[in-house]
Amino acid sequence: MLRTALLWGNTITLDADLSKYIETVSDQWVIEGLEVGSNSVAPGKAWVKAKRSNGETIMTLVQNTEALTVDTSGTKKIWLEIKQEAIDNGLLNNEDWTWIASIKTWPSVPSQNFLLLASVAENVVKDERNLIPKIQSVASKTSVLESKLSTAEGQITQLVEAGTPSYLGITGIVWEKYTMEDTLFLQKTPTFTNSAIAINVGDTAANKEQHIQRISNGQSDNKFKLKMDKFWLPTTNVIVEIRKWIKVDINEKEAYRYGGNELLASATLPYTTFTTEAQEITVNFDQPFQLAKWELYSVVVKQENGIVNAQNFYRLYCDSTQYSEAFSAVAVNGDSRVRNKLMPYCVSEGFVEECLSKKSDEVMNIEWSVPIINEWAKSGDIARYETKVFHTLTGYKKLHISFLWNVSSSEWWFTVRVNGNNYFNWYSSIDNDLVCNPEDVIQFVAYNSGSSTTFSYQYLRIFNKAPILLKKNTELLPRRLVNIGEMVATTLLGLHTDNSWKPYEKKQAIELNLTTNQYKINTQRVAPSDWFLMVNFITGMGDGIRIGDQQFNASINGIILPVFVKKWLVKIRSWSDANIKLLYFIPL
Repeated sequence: MLRTALLWGNTITLDADLSKYIETVSDQWVIEGLEVGSNSVAPGKAWVKAKRSNGETIMTLVQNTEALTVDTSGTKKIWLEIKQEAIDNGLLNNEDWTWIASIKTWPSVPSQNFLLLASVAENVVKDERNLIPKIQSVASKTSVLESKLSTAEGQITQLVEAGTPSYLGITGIVWEKYTMEDTLFLQKTPTFTNSAIAINVGDTAANKEQHIQRISNGQSDNKFKLKMDKFWLPTTNVIVEIRKWIKVDINEKEAYRYGGNELLASATLPYTTFTTEAQEITVNFDQPFQLAKWELYSVVVKQENGIVNAQNFYRLYCDSTQYSEAFSAVAVNGDSRVRNKLMPYCVSEGFVEECLSKKSDEVMNIEWSVPIINEWAKSGDIARYETKVFHTLTGYKKLHISFLWNVSSSEWWFTVRVNGNNYFNWYSSIDNDLVCNPEDVIQFVAYNSGSSTTFSYQYLRIFNKAPILLKKNTELLPRRLVNIGEMVATTLLGLHTDNSWKPYEKKQAIELNLTTNQYKINTQRVAPSDWFLMVNFITGMGDGIRIGDQQFNASINGIILPVFVKKWLVKIRSWSDANIKLLYFIPL
């Protein structure tokens, strides 16, 4: 049937015909209001698309005049729904529009006749409303967009006029002191897997507090993650605080930061949170924390009430592949502060994940301890503590072993075994060194030869003197000197500020060398991609030389220049005598 609707006369005007005005220009949407908050839906209006059983579609206007109660706990969807029978048979509907629509909740939404308002995941409400802005708002945004486009056009013109840049590089935030002679690299925060070296929290007075340096990215967050375990049986809660930083200048080339008096957020971790196995711990704070972009947080980790216990304490795990000034930890006890440059695992959506740091080939020996404690052993028993060196590092491991105990009989003997082989046997206190490999199994054994006496010992402390080499990374040269917390541009490839060429690892030798004077050189070469061509213009360019589409004058004689060349064809031509050497090219 061919029909025409919405004309005056004997025709019947249908609701489905009228709704086509809306369906033509838009899908269903919330006109205003209908926000889902804590256990309520606010007043508001919306267009909801519905479909009759015969396939006919209409746009229905739904209006909520008062706040409605709705359950926002758990995990579910919240939506407006139009009853199917009300759509199919209008004679069933009330004159005041009630009964037709309702607010529904369920883990999943229906297939039709609904408009999603919100979703709930673990008691957290997420707004899912489709809000279309008013014409006035669109006009305002369009005006702003036109202004930005106009500005961008000016900037693009400036870029075009400036020509091809002479270098490629990275611009990043600097969080270490450096000089123009230093090489930088883009250092990232530690990963969970690489964090295998432990620093202690509350085993000595010097380690009463550990202050972790982290940089704000300007975003708000109320949680972050640490990698921690416990040693022996601490029953003291762990306090974690977010504080603003205080800067300490060590010298002209080095500085560090620790937590000041300004507390931003805090959290208490019950001692039951921790096990003797290192695990990722999520710290939920009492309030969100947010600092301006590039400001520094100090994450303070300590035992409650400043407890110090040599036998029962906690451990933070740090990167075993590299060390840093920027992301390091500082041991704090009042006015006493000791930094070790180890980087604890500490991640948050409010922290930056990378910054520019000084590159170094220095090997730093990291000393960390593996305490071993056992309370007692009875007659004839063998008391064993077996452990593995917890991580793999390049180079050697030197274990410094010290033993303290209280024993009532000389019939006890003690040994340290590595892979089943006895290395030390002693009957009194010992302080010795042992060199072993990364995956060696280390055992401490206490054995009673027959007496019924018991013994107790305090601890066996193993200090791992492990070398850590700063991770090799792409070298970046700073283009100017800036302060900590500022942005700096670096040179990765191209001409540096001293007009020297920054080499690139992917450079390839070029076969064509024009090392003798040749009149009217006219040659060409096929390139596999866009490339930088390094050309040494030695002498005698005369009227100049053209490489590709670029003209070079005689004034550049005696220097090496990078020349950007388009893909496939490179033509070199000279209008007079020239001595030219093509050094290499760098594919892009």
